[in-house]
Amino acid sequence: MSEYEIMLLTSTEIDDQARTAIVERAKEAATTHGGTWGEVADWGRKKTSYPIEKQDEAHYQVLNVDGTGETLDEAVRVLRITDGVLRVMATNRVPAYPEGAKEGLERISDEEFAAGPKDRGRGGRGGRGGGRGRDRD
Repeated sequence: MSEYEIMLLTSTEIDDQARTAIVERAKEAATTHGGTWGEVADWGRKKTSYPIEKQDEAHYQVLNVDGTGETLDEAVRVLRITDGVLRVMATNRVPAYPEGAKEGLERISDEEFAAGPKDRGRGGRGGRGGGRGRDRD
């Protein structure tokens, strides 16, 4: 089983009860297809990058689902045909660090991080200005 994350944008014109009912329908669809439901992060009302169905704002929620691809497909299908849903995007959740890698990471200071890699060169392009290697008119 894999971990999935569903970004859900709902209309701001619907109330909280309708929004909860939408999430419950997706939860029911996922659990009937062998998946397990994780937490629901409510991000609240935010401005969208562009108007969606003539609306400049949407209510954002992130839903976590564990299951197979069929589980995810069914949950997304149910969300897409539900009134009040503006957009649905499902992605595979990837852990921030591979298993066991977090202990072996080297800690560096903010100054070292800002300076970049120690072996950083000019990338073979000679840098800027100075006119090295070329005549310019």
